Amino acid sequence: MREDNGSIWKGVVAGLAGGLVASWTMNQFQAAWMHLARNSEKPHGAQSMQPSEGSKGDEQENATVKAAEAISEGAFGHELQQSEKEPAGAAVHYAFGTTTGALYGALAEVAPQVTTVAGLPFGAAFWLLGFFSRKGAKTQRNPLESRQHVASLRLCARDPSNDR
Repeated sequence: MREDNGSIWKGVVAGLAGGLVASWTMNQFQAAWMHLARNSEKPHGAQSMQPSEGSKGDEQENATVKAAEAISEGAFGHELQQSEKEPAGAAVHYAFGTTTGALYGALAEVAPQVTTVAGLPFGAAFWLLGFFSRKGAKTQRNPLESRQHVASLRLCARDPSNDR
């Protein structure tokens, strides 16, 4: 073992804490963003809230719920009930965030170049890994096609002078 093993553990612990805080912050930001996006869509009428062609409306689930279902079925042979999906999705979200943070913290202690540009390459690599590793072509979707992203883009592109 290396003598600086303690600093690796320090990085892991700091990364776990950072990942937990980042996961919580991400949830808060997304909730606020979707609230703003929903409010900006109201003048467009009910049509903008209709599911896109080929989607299942309320049956659409986010990636963390899909991952939780895959883990539950693959590892435990258990099909998640509707009431279990949201907490299981949250568990996957926080587990991924804290694990990613721990890995980043450990790598930052061993290879400081990981922290280049505030860790942007590391974060981008993990985002790409998550996006392109989804199981099956059916879940491979352009992230800009989802209703959430379309609403977000509308919010960004709206003309503030129309808000008067």
